[in-house]
Amino acid sequence: MAVTERLLLTALSICQLDVTTRPIAPAMFHQQVVHESALECIVIAGKFVMTLTAHFDSNEFAKSLGLSHMKTLNAPWGVAANFGVKTLQVTALRYRTK
Repeated sequence: MAVTERLLLTALSICQLDVTTRPIAPAMFHQQVVHESALECIVIAGKFVMTLTAHFDSNEFAKSLGLSHMKTLNAPWGVAANFGVKTLQVTALRYRTK
């Protein structure tokens, strides 16, 4: 996974896009902030969240993770990618802010 992430970050850098890896966000417990935690995702241009997983049978975990991070970061768009054993699954995500 590290190689895939490095290739992706290099491509985004070549495109001169603003990229944040593993952004820090408040960690919540019972709607109380208890600490800060790094989110396992990449944020592009401050509005687009990308989650990457590997070796899962489906993309459900990456989608759930992506939607959760999008909600935390108040980001409207995202993509979840799962580099499975036999296939690559990519799903576009949209989080509707209130």
